[in-house]
Amino acid sequence: MGLSLGKVELLELLSPAGLAQVANGDEFYAYTALFRVTEWSGTPVPDGVEIAEARFFSWNDLPPLNRLGRKAQQWLA
Repeated sequence: MGLSLGKVELLELLSPAGLAQVANGDEFYAYTALFRVTEWSGTPVPDGVEIAEARFFSWNDLPPLNRLGRKAQQWLA
C-alpha cells in the first residue's frame, strides 16, 4: 500500500446490523476496525488488484460513506 505507520490507536470495532449472506449462501459477520493514525510516512499506492484508488481526503471532502463509514465519522468528530 506504500505507507509505513508510526503512531496508531485502535478506537473501536464497528459491526454491521446483522449477518450478511453472499450469492453462494455463505453467511458472515463483517467488522470494520477504526484506527486513528497520527504519524505515517510514504505515499498511498493502489495495488491494482484489490485496491483501485488510494488517497487522503480532507474532512469536508470525504466521498459518500456507507453506514459504517458514517458511524466512524461520527466517532471521530
